[in-house]
Amino acid sequence: MQISRHISGLPRGSATLGFIGLVSACGVAPEQCAVSDNHFGKGVPKDLGNELVLNTSSGSYGNNRTFLSFSNYSVIDCRTGEEKTFVLEDIFESNRGTDGGQTDTSPVAIRPRVESGDAGDQLLAYLNAGNFESLSEIAAKAEELGIVVREQTNENEDCGCAAFYPRLLGDKEPAPERNA
Repeated sequence: MQISRHISGLPRGSATLGFIGLVSACGVAPEQCAVSDNHFGKGVPKDLGNELVLNTSSGSYGNNRTFLSFSNYSVIDCRTGEEKTFVLEDIFESNRGTDGGQTDTSPVAIRPRVESGDAGDQLLAYLNAGNFESLSEIAAKAEELGIVVREQTNENEDCGCAAFYPRLLGDKEPAPERNA
């Protein structure tokens, strides 16, 4: 304690509080961001560089009449909270029959089902290659591949941003994993 107080030039206790704050601000491991249950999965985020983070997610839910499913990638700009979601398979509903069985699997669309097929693999290869500077370049590539792109701006910090770019919290609400 004595050494850190003299180095920092701060009053007694200030250096300790600053150090504790630094540890808690940087204490999110990417693996803490992964979520999995019977109906939803979110993978471990990946740092794409340029303060961008990739998330993958998929999920499904069924009851005795319907089945809902989705799969997508999303990239978040940790500076601004801007997020682009690249829809690989959109939510849809199928009629499963009155007995809950798969007697009639014809789609009854909630939203049109989108399947990107090889385009999703091509987008992932593009992301892994890192030959882009911005989120808008990634969105342009996805659209070129025929992938549906959705946009939003988050007021809450993404867990992957907390893990890779904790200094970029800004005015966003901290990710819950910061306190886990």
